[in-house]
Amino acid sequence: MLTGSFGTDILINTFGNKENMGNEEINNGSRFINIIFNLLIGFSAAYLSWKCGEKANNEIVYRVLNALFAYIFGLLYLILYIIKIGCCHV
Repeated sequence: MLTGSFGTDILINTFGNKENMGNEEINNGSRFINIIFNLLIGFSAAYLSWKCGEKANNEIVYRVLNALFAYIFGLLYLILYIIKIGCCHV
């Protein structure tokens, strides 16, 4: 009776580990895509912010700060850029 219980525990744990391994691979793949997407959004927003700062002849300190905040809040910056609020549209 103890052997049967022990064997069942091993079977359940092994099955659970195999299932978790598959989910980890899926999570790692989607995590990688999410990181790439966030970097793309952030760098695009920072680039547009930098170009708008150049066009407005802002000092370098302001361009760096604006680009930093545009990178951090990239999606919001791009949405506002698309609907034409607060940018020069390079």
